[in-house]
Amino acid sequence: MFEILIPSIEVTAAVGRGRVLLWHVSTKPWNGEKAKLMYGKLGEALRKRYGIGGRFRVVEDGDTKGFQSGKGKAAKKAARITSFKLPPRTPSWMPWDYSLWDEIERRVLSKPFKGALSAKVYAKRLSLTALRLPPRVVKNCLAKMKDNIVATKKAKGGRNGLD
Repeated sequence: MFEILIPSIEVTAAVGRGRVLLWHVSTKPWNGEKAKLMYGKLGEALRKRYGIGGRFRVVEDGDTKGFQSGKGKAAKKAARITSFKLPPRTPSWMPWDYSLWDEIERRVLSKPFKGALSAKVYAKRLSLTALRLPPRVVKNCLAKMKDNIVATKKAKGGRNGLD
């Protein structure tokens, strides 16, 4: 096993119905302005996949620099997106933390890189790999998310009103 050190790549992603709907990569620090741009792209991806007229609900962590910033909240409202904010320290509830990121990175690193490995090359390979994940991989991951939440609730460590 080896580690590739790439300068600060920020990835925001969204999954739905067995597909990666959005894979947004930035080499600049994550903040409210980046969240605003990402929510615009997410709104477009959701409308393309599920239809023009709906409201959308997403699950996200409590990131105050982006998701919960004033610009992030305003962009969500404009895109007709509401969010369920995960409680702190619940990585087993977020598919990217417990499964998808490892699967994407495993697939990316299983093939040799040609030439120099730059942040741009690595980010492009990550994006292509994520967008091509087989639906069964994403669906299995999302099923595990539900199982993880149910197990936490059964252990009386859940969040009120999660139902």
